[in-house]
Amino acid sequence: CSVRSAKKCLGNSCGILTNLKNYRHDINKCKDSSMNYKIGEIKASDLDNKSLLIMPKLKLRGKNSIKPDLAWVLGLYIAEGHYDILNRHHRVTFYLSEKETSIAEKISKIIKKHFNINNQKPYIRNGSMALSFESKKLVEIVMPFGNSASEKTIPFDFIINSNNLIIKNILRGYFEGDGHVLNSKKDMTVLATTVSESLANQIRLALSSISIMSCIYKSKKRESQINGRKIYYKHDPFIIRISPSLNAEKLFPKKFKKTRKHPVYIYEKDDFFAVPIKEIKNIDYDGYVYNLEVEKDHSYLANGLAVKNCTYGEYARQIEELGICT
Repeated sequence: CSVRSAKKCLGNSCGILTNLKNYRHDINKCKDSSMNYKIGEIKASDLDNKSLLIMPKLKLRGKNSIKPDLAWVLGLYIAEGHYDILNRHHRVTFYLSEKETSIAEKISKIIKKHFNINNQKPYIRNGSMALSFESKKLVEIVMPFGNSASEKTIPFDFIINSNNLIIKNILRGYFEGDGHVLNSKKDMTVLATTVSESLANQIRLALSSISIMSCIYKSKKRESQINGRKIYYKHDPFIIRISPSLNAEKLFPKKFKKTRKHPVYIYEKDDFFAVPIKEIKNIDYDGYVYNLEVEKDHSYLANGLAVKNCTYGEYARQIEELGICT
């Protein structure tokens, strides 16, 4: 699914949110820009750099009963946590900077409130602090969210069954652990880093559910620091970017000035974002190509974008029966 735009509205310079440097087109300067778009299905081969791709906003069901403050702790765990099970001992540890005492105190207060347990004495070394809690119940709660950095995840069922406040709190916790604010002369950007591509896409999906547009790009592994604590990447990390700051204000209202004027770099409706295409290129590929069959409308998400089967389910079954493809 895509949106076709009039040339007078979006020109070739628009690499909105998929281009880190050249996304300076202000859609508000267009005259009646919403009249220049038409939503419809289009073949991938017919797309061009004046097309917009649809990124739907996830609709939340609000069935999750987890407390909002505990959701914040889960966000910190996804960013900075680890659990151990040794014999009968169950332990959850948060790895922070020794300067992040206020975060450590907040974690301890919330866990004490919900589980009636105190943290062990923090272990501090080389600018880092390990904050541990002995609790089988706590381990059982964090276990579905993964353990090592590459395994970390936010289960889709958790996201879809949450409400707006739970999603905001788990994301705030995550960005406080793995994120930082990048200041520039023209705007402010919120960034977070993970070695898990699936987690990066889950974060983007969760952000879309609260009407926040984000992009993901892959960086090179390197050594970096967060609040004075050294971070080493064994794999090329994925960076999640929330920009412009008008978007970030929805998640961190106290960090941004609401009186600041913001250009609008994306086309947004109640149910979706429209993402311009930066570049189209062919890539050599050798291997299986899968055409998924989905009930009813035969559409689904690929990296957050709305796509549709190239053949309908019945036709796909027929060619499979004939042995043309599997």
